[in-house]
Amino acid sequence: MPDPTAAQLVRMKYIDAIMITRGAINRDQIQKTFSVNSPTASRDMGRYLDAGGKIDYTPQRRQYERRYHFSSLYFKTPEEAEEWLKSLYTVYGIFTI
Repeated sequence: MPDPTAAQLVRMKYIDAIMITRGAINRDQIQKTFSVNSPTASRDMGRYLDAGGKIDYTPQRRQYERRYHFSSLYFKTPEEAEEWLKSLYTVYGIFTI
């Protein structure tokens, strides 16, 4: 798989930040936050998993949830992830909190 584009990398970091701070995410959140279609959001989730994201899909809740031994791919602490999420508004005009 080729390296992610800048936009894909931002979405993967978003997935990671949501997982470390909230513990779960679904495709709809990615679609609404970044105005992307369902196939794009699915590819982003797949790319995150391929990169080593320790998450599992829970069909009953229709969301991805972090595994017991989850570790962030991009952030050292939940606080760092939270700050990055806040910065999305400043840099991209994306409101996430």
